[in-house]
Amino acid sequence: MQKYANIAIKSMNYHINVLNSQYLHFELLARYFGPHHNLAELYKMLGQYDMAKFYLEKLADEMQPNIFRAEQQGNRDTYSYMLGQQASIRLQAKMLIIEQLETEDKLSEALEETKKLEEEMINSTDPFAQFLIQSVSSKRFELESKLGIATMPFDFSNIIFR
Repeated sequence: MQKYANIAIKSMNYHINVLNSQYLHFELLARYFGPHHNLAELYKMLGQYDMAKFYLEKLADEMQPNIFRAEQQGNRDTYSYMLGQQASIRLQAKMLIIEQLETEDKLSEALEETKKLEEEMINSTDPFAQFLIQSVSSKRFELESKLGIATMPFDFSNIIFR
């Protein structure tokens, strides 16, 4: 598996650094699962979570000029969609530490990281946090279940975002 993952990593880097392909273009417009996402998944398969996080954060950063352009052109639908996708990608990058701890069977540590992230999102001023927090809370409940400490599923109606 490692051999083929490394071949795919070279190919994806070639798409990003040399070809400037349509896959990259559409990925930066939040319309396609392209080279950055593929690299993140490949590095996760290899257990290299820092590299996976690097490529997700790089993608989110490189989307910014397209988001700015959509805003300047007054294209509210595209602007909102891309902002939401960017927020989702940033959350995926943050959740990689939780995934890594879970893979290493460090469930208590993963739960603590999940609770920290959940608290961060509750206190966030990001308008997309209220939508994205559901995946973090679901992960918290999943980890609590694995640890045998789960109670009732989380009730999102009581959260007040600042």
